[in-house]
Amino acid sequence: MKINFKAPNPVPFISWSFQEGKIWDLWMIVHALTGAICACVVSAFGIHPMYAYPLVLLVLTGWEIGEMGFGIAEELENWLLDVAVGMLGFWFVYEKLLPDMSRVQIIAVGVVILLANSLFAFLGWRGYKKRTA
Repeated sequence: MKINFKAPNPVPFISWSFQEGKIWDLWMIVHALTGAICACVVSAFGIHPMYAYPLVLLVLTGWEIGEMGFGIAEELENWLLDVAVGMLGFWFVYEKLLPDMSRVQIIAVGVVILLANSLFAFLGWRGYKKRTA
């Protein structure tokens, strides 16, 4: 398996679509929402922050490595920002939104975020398949 940090086509610095950008593209929304979902999961299970942050970092990094394994090549800057934006989404929801919520409320918020993330991921995947067809 070849792991490639370089996208095959020239990548714009900023993309206002789901086409990869070096530092910004609409996939960033998916990554932020994925981090937010992770916050809901670790909060619902009562995982201590000392374990939650490294666990989520590991999950987000593992996902990016998995993308490379499936042949999705990205610029290194984009790959690192995907993880950073996911962690930012995690931090915001974990530290600012969820602390005073009950487990039922946390799960409800997680479901809403999951639905929004699924919509954005579907739109992005559809755009990716059209570009690579």
